[in-house]
Amino acid sequence: MSELLVAHPPLAPAGNASGFGPATLAGSFLFKTRAGARLLASAALAVLVAALAPQPAAAATITWGPATTISGDTDVAASGSALYAYAGNGTTVNGVSFTQVSSGTTWGNVSLSGFGSFYTAYTATAAPFNTLPGEYQNAIAGGAYGGATAGTVTLNGLTVGQDYVVQIWVNDSRTAGNGRSETVTSSGGNSATLTYNSTTAAGGVGQFTVGFFTADSTSQTFTLTPSASGSVQLNALLLGRGGQLEPGRRRASGRRHYL
Repeated sequence: MSELLVAHPPLAPAGNASGFGPATLAGSFLFKTRAGARLLASAALAVLVAALAPQPAAAATITWGPATTISGDTDVAASGSALYAYAGNGTTVNGVSFTQVSSGTTWGNVSLSGFGSFYTAYTATAAPFNTLPGEYQNAIAGGAYGGATAGTVTLNGLTVGQDYVVQIWVNDSRTAGNGRSETVTSSGGNSATLTYNSTTAAGGVGQFTVGFFTADSTSQTFTLTPSASGSVQLNALLLGRGGQLEPGRRRASGRRHYL
């Protein structure tokens, strides 16, 4: 409105020297008002479209615990609210039921990228592998694997704002597992390096780590990066809600988060 007052003189009778009669000014005002309204509507529409467009979700930070060498059933985070658990053989370990998988790309609610293949015999007839309880041997005997490049694991079916516990295992009790390792990381989080064979001999066992996070999306990713001498691998995975007592697991902040 201020632009209109500056650009035009006051209204004058039609046909006066100014050349601007009431009809001319009214038409000019109407034109500018409509043009301004169109511009305003276009701007409002652009803002609305941007607001409604899907926004890329920022991956939550996973706080990983230390790499821990496989030793017995109680390695498996205590059960009760496990959402899903997958392994190369269907088995129950420490009360947790693992669903059998045999794919290098999809494990139920888990998507794997950069793996592609599956192997069923990361085993040995020597200790300590052959002294593990049979059900635990079954859980870590098989696994998805890929090449010498990083693999991405995506956990699906999450609830935004929910606390979760994720546990993963890697194991290769063959002599082929000697010297191999991989590092697990997530966006903005710490890392843990897991060894495939702790004794560097036939029968050696691998390691696991437990991670804690609060979901900010319905899915969560983390990355496994193999050492120069290895290939990416994942033998078993467990996801549960935080909340139930399971001694010894703590966030870096000190707040307990349990399955």
